[in-house]
Amino acid sequence: MTDPGLLVLLPALVTILAAVFTRRLPLALLLGILAGALVLGQGHLGPSAGFFWTSLKSGLIDVDKLKIVIFILLVGGLLEMIGASGAYAALAHRLSRGLTTPRKGRMAAWGLSAGLFFDDYANVLISGSAMRPVLDRLRVSPALLAYIVDVVAILASSAILSTWSAFESSELYRAAASVGREAPATLLFLRALPYHLYTFLAVALTLAVAWTGRWFGSRLDKRTFAARPDEDVEGEGARARHAVVPLAILVGGAFSSLIGTGIVFARRAGEPLSLGAILRHAYPIEGLIGATLAALIVGAVFLWRDGVLSHLHIRRSFHRGVLAMMEVSLIMLLATALSRQAGDLGTGTFLAGSIGPWLSPAVWPMMSFLLAAAITVATGFSWGAMSLVLPVAFSLGQAQPGLIPIMSGAVITGAVAGEHLIPYSEKAMMTGIACGIPPIYHIKTMLPQSLAGLAAASLGFLLLGLGFGLGIALAVPAVLLLAAHFALAKK
Repeated sequence: MTDPGLLVLLPALVTILAAVFTRRLPLALLLGILAGALVLGQGHLGPSAGFFWTSLKSGLIDVDKLKIVIFILLVGGLLEMIGASGAYAALAHRLSRGLTTPRKGRMAAWGLSAGLFFDDYANVLISGSAMRPVLDRLRVSPALLAYIVDVVAILASSAILSTWSAFESSELYRAAASVGREAPATLLFLRALPYHLYTFLAVALTLAVAWTGRWFGSRLDKRTFAARPDEDVEGEGARARHAVVPLAILVGGAFSSLIGTGIVFARRAGEPLSLGAILRHAYPIEGLIGATLAALIVGAVFLWRDGVLSHLHIRRSFHRGVLAMMEVSLIMLLATALSRQAGDLGTGTFLAGSIGPWLSPAVWPMMSFLLAAAITVATGFSWGAMSLVLPVAFSLGQAQPGLIPIMSGAVITGAVAGEHLIPYSEKAMMTGIACGIPPIYHIKTMLPQSLAGLAAASLGFLLLGLGFGLGIALAVPAVLLLAAHFALAKK
């Protein structure tokens, strides 16, 4: 294949434009994959059809993504079963005794999401679904709830005990090895951690929003979304515990399995037990599936035993929840195909090669941050962006070893930032489902906040590149970001 040049960006451009104009994400992703296939096939019908099928199949048979799909479908069934029982309404009523004002409700949503730091998927699904009826009663916009839980969930990318840390550590180790600077993976992770500027700034902004009730997205948040109608509740006599018990099993089981599988497989590998070894050998998605199954079984038995739901209603509500998550699952698999296709086209290499040679070292951290965000937008996956950009960042920073932790943090947090700019990321889809709003509407209303955080983090990385300390690089953008919030954000 001849060098496609700028055409490597065509799939992402087609996907974004199709998503905006059609509001149908599966169709937009299919059109993006088709555009990429035409680029790979150089416009010839036969080869392009072959590339289209190959790209599509690579997403539909991806084992890791299929495991995530199983988790999503099971969680959808669990959450719908709890909702149909009336347990969410009972929990909202119980919480409303203490959460008597919109501010208290917003802060409770922020605190619950922050407490579920171990996994971003479980975070948005649980905190969004659990807090939505509470905030409905307090007349807080579902779009505002979606913004809070989506952004606070990115704490998983900076938590030592999370489903992210092992992946980040392994990618950092691989990138360091590629330039001959091998170091323990956990050490590389910890050195990069202070430089997750977007994560820290964006989460701090959500705290300000939760406290004040003011946000930039209020100008775009023009729709109201009704809470679950009473007639959709099939159960009788549900109590708050019918929601709390299965959700507690899900959270506790997921966390325990993360640690337990890590210990077991680290011992089998003959490694001495350490935090890094445990995280490296953990099986997070398998643990989430197991915890969800346990929560489903206990929740169903609990609801049937207490006479809240019959066997028939339990089955029907579970099936509805699974069906509701089918589109999310399809979008995830199609986005995986688009990401794989971007790798075949060399999108990441093209972007890195296009901007790297003519930039001053002072702007390398900022550009690594923006490049990682751009590749996440182009591919739909933050983890894929990390894999593509980290080796480039290490190559740029190896002449100045002090830059490597900064560049590492820039790539990781930049990849995270990119997810807040597109409606076809996995987390945007899950957040929309949990909070009861379309993912495109969620991203549209969140976008001003995301762009503000992106600009603030870019300034922070520029200050780091110019030689300023971490304290200055965090304080100056934070002050400007909060000043903009209090001056411009509206209720």
